[in-house]
Amino acid sequence: MKKRIKLIAKIIAIIVVIIIPLRVFVGEPCQVPSSSMENTIHVADWLWINKITYGACLPRRWADIPLINAFTWIRWLREADEQRDWGDNRFPGFLKPKHPDLVVFRSPENERLLLIKRLVGIPGEEIEICDGWLKVNKHLIILPPTLLATESGKSVSLADFPPKTIWTIHNYGPIKVPGKHVSIILSEENYPYLKNIIEKEGNSIYKRNNTFCINGRAAISYQFKYDYYFVLGDNRSNSRDSRFFGFVAEHAIIGKVNHVLFSAQLHRLFKSLE
Repeated sequence: MKKRIKLIAKIIAIIVVIIIPLRVFVGEPCQVPSSSMENTIHVADWLWINKITYGACLPRRWADIPLINAFTWIRWLREADEQRDWGDNRFPGFLKPKHPDLVVFRSPENERLLLIKRLVGIPGEEIEICDGWLKVNKHLIILPPTLLATESGKSVSLADFPPKTIWTIHNYGPIKVPGKHVSIILSEENYPYLKNIIEKEGNSIYKRNNTFCINGRAAISYQFKYDYYFVLGDNRSNSRDSRFFGFVAEHAIIGKVNHVLFSAQLHRLFKSLE
């Protein structure tokens, strides 16, 4: 009996000392549930999330810690944990997110949901989609051949971002990506969606007559405190991405993926992604 107790104690110690830090600070596997990244990534592919490159995000609550989060399935523990917030902090990384990285991030619409998309716009860049072709700062961007582009006449659905937009997923923008120390002149067109970002950065903003006021003072522009990114799915006609939920804050980015760990299609095992 004592030997069994010691064995269990050793297993728990291994989990605490090795597995949990590995998954929090180094990386962890994830499975792709949707077709939004076809044909680059297939449904049910298993990927490895690399958390070291950008710097690992520190947990915001107990539910963010692998294995330990199993206890938050208990209703009263989950409800108590949802009131907890340790803040958005991360370790220093080796690189900043850049295009065309494949990034994993917390959905702006539901932070419990992790999404994977292609990063196409970094802070300060202007993004535009013309007849399905992506342009960054007016320059045409050619992405990998696995991309499934939208087609004229077949992709007429409206985007949801910015609010009340008349842009479609086939013809979108131009729109400038906010970023740390990036100043954007406030206008009637960008106020509806910048307002939410400015408020989340800890400011009050409102419009009185034809004047914008930030923290009670008239302003013609705003300089952002944090970096944001624009992401798209490689399956452009079947992807809920920045055209629908807007910019992704840097603190929401969990890591990047470079390889397929496992796939039902054996020839894709350990396949490098680009």
